[in-house]
Amino acid sequence: MSSEPNAIEVVPGGEIDPSLEATGSAPILLERDGLRDWVSIDREDGVWADDDPEAVREAVAATAGRWSDIAADALIAGIYYRREQGSRPVERP
Repeated sequence: MSSEPNAIEVVPGGEIDPSLEATGSAPILLERDGLRDWVSIDREDGVWADDDPEAVREAVAATAGRWSDIAADALIAGIYYRREQGSRPVERP
């Protein structure tokens, strides 16, 4: 399986183009035949545009191991349980 995502070309002025413009940088929920997928628009001015890679590395190093006292198996089991229960609102990505 390829790690590259599938690309869907949006034609300027086409049917989807105005909808993408209207959402700005917010994620989009696509629905077809009852199946839903979130789409995030990757724009140069997005949330990560001004991040300093070295500052991110330092923050990760400073916080590494902070959850070491948590029972990982119980945490993972809780995450799967909540996913099965559908605890996340549909409008949240």
